[in-house]
Amino acid sequence: MGLKEWYLGLEDRYYQFLDGVDKAGIPVYKLVDWIESKNIPTFPIAAILLLLIVIGVGSVAGNLFFPSNGTLSMRLVDDFGNPASGVTVSFEGANDAAKVSDSGGMLKVGAPIGKEFTASVSDGKFEPYAKKFTLSQERESVKVSLASLQKTISKKISFVDKGGAVLKKAVVVEFSCSKATYSKTATSSNGFIQLDDIPKDCGTLGAQAKEGFTLGDSTISLEGAEASVQVTETAVEKGNVIVTIKDEGGKLLSGKKVILAASGASGNVQYDSAYSSSSGTAQFKGVPVG
Repeated sequence: MGLKEWYLGLEDRYYQFLDGVDKAGIPVYKLVDWIESKNIPTFPIAAILLLLIVIGVGSVAGNLFFPSNGTLSMRLVDDFGNPASGVTVSFEGANDAAKVSDSGGMLKVGAPIGKEFTASVSDGKFEPYAKKFTLSQERESVKVSLASLQKTISKKISFVDKGGAVLKKAVVVEFSCSKATYSKTATSSNGFIQLDDIPKDCGTLGAQAKEGFTLGDSTISLEGAEASVQVTETAVEKGNVIVTIKDEGGKLLSGKKVILAASGASGNVQYDSAYSSSSGTAQFKGVPVG
């Protein structure tokens, strides 16, 4: 059978179908005769329409039974926006059962487009987390904020001069929180102060230098494990302190250790120490006034 015979056979079946529809009480030939009176054959039009319907139904059925896949990029962060690395995220309804975030807090999971799936975290470092997602396109991204179970956070603060070099001089700094009760005075060692007891709900960490130094910023962000603060040394009036050591009888005592301390918000901070001389006096030079 040639192509022409095959075509004519299909056309005969087409008209047989129309005869059946017409006999069923649907006057389909009124429309067909009107179109064909314009010298427009209806069979090719009907065949094209049928093909489009088959393609459409096949596409819907394919997506229903064999849905296409997409990728969801997840960025995990803690309370302060820091990357949450090494966190295992479990999935239900996705292509992967679980994924672990990398050093940047990132992970990718594949899932069927248009189908709901659940991501959950049950980690000893963070509060339990669970949320449902549905992909609408091949590539999507989302930020997931995890609440830390820790009650305190740590911060390493470096103090630098205008040129960016670490300031080796000892800097006494008073710290406080904007939203929590916290007050601490600490002295830098080799240009650094390590704080390990900052409340999680601190808000903004306030900082104020004492004894001849001024900080370039009075607030320190708690995002990240480290921060750098510029320090400017200011001129401070200084004087000498002479301490005389006597016993109850008024006798001068030599060789006694004397500690000079400055009063801070969280208690006394040692400034210097010296031993009393044979005359019973201990002298401290260059002590900031006040």
